[in-house]
Amino acid sequence: MFEDLKVANMVRAPKARQDAAGRWLPNGRSQKAGLNKAILQSTWGRTLDFTQYKAQRRNKLVLVVAPHHTSQECSRCGRTRPENRQGGRFLCDVCGFSAHADTNAACTIRRRGIKLLRDGVPEAKPRKRVSFRKNLNRAGPSDVPVERV
Repeated sequence: MFEDLKVANMVRAPKARQDAAGRWLPNGRSQKAGLNKAILQSTWGRTLDFTQYKAQRRNKLVLVVAPHHTSQECSRCGRTRPENRQGGRFLCDVCGFSAHADTNAACTIRRRGIKLLRDGVPEAKPRKRVSFRKNLNRAGPSDVPVERV
């Protein structure tokens, strides 16, 4: 199961802002550039693409769930509140469940995936088969014999 992350939206540059006098205000562009680089180097989208490709070849299912509030939703009771997330810790103010924030988010993603399966997974569109191997049976410019004089 994967979160349906919109990587293109995540790496979008921050908007420039001006004050009343028309001077440009700092908008954290250099800090955002470092974060963008880290996000792009992690290749989340490519990991999902390859996993779906390999799963399709083996007739397996890959689920993609909505990423909204997975770090704020309690994996035990389902209550969503921003106050539940406190840095790296998750503490539900309703049921008292406590866990590492990433572990709780992973359990929430799993629960959403199971719910998606129970409700019925929408029919996946057939993907165009892509071959990553070079077809050696076709004659190309390098395969044509050349006479040397």
